[in-house]
Amino acid sequence: MGKSFVLKDAAGRPGGYLMQGMREICCRANALTQQAQAVLLFEDGTSEEHALCGGQEARWPGDGRMLRGGMICADGRMLLATGEEARGAFEQMLMKKHAAREQTRPRTEESPEPEQRQQTKNPAVPSGATRVWPERRWPPPPCWPQAEYAQGRWQEQV
Repeated sequence: MGKSFVLKDAAGRPGGYLMQGMREICCRANALTQQAQAVLLFEDGTSEEHALCGGQEARWPGDGRMLRGGMICADGRMLLATGEEARGAFEQMLMKKHAAREQTRPRTEESPEPEQRQQTKNPAVPSGATRVWPERRWPPPPCWPQAEYAQGRWQEQV
């Protein structure tokens, strides 16, 4: 009833192992020089995080669940993984943490109400008043060859 996995880095080089025995799960990451977390993925879709010290084998109770894979993470980065499935799970974990951080982040500025937005858009023009814009100066109207542009409007030449 045992399962064994090789932990590999992003380049595909082996860097440790993850092994499930009858009653316990063993993990070792050889080149680890810092504190890290081992994330264990189980067949029932659950996951567990455990602290891991570099170069030493760690053991945890198996609890009768079947191991599907795992990864070693430190400082928000994945250092080692058992395969593509574990890499995908890491991406999902990052997205969930990012979404949770966005929800708990306080809003610095609330969006103004539509009426306030309209007032801040053009404060010089009172609401309800129509603004008179000058007519376009170029090109001249094609159907009015005798027209002349003066004081912001096209007018008949006199």
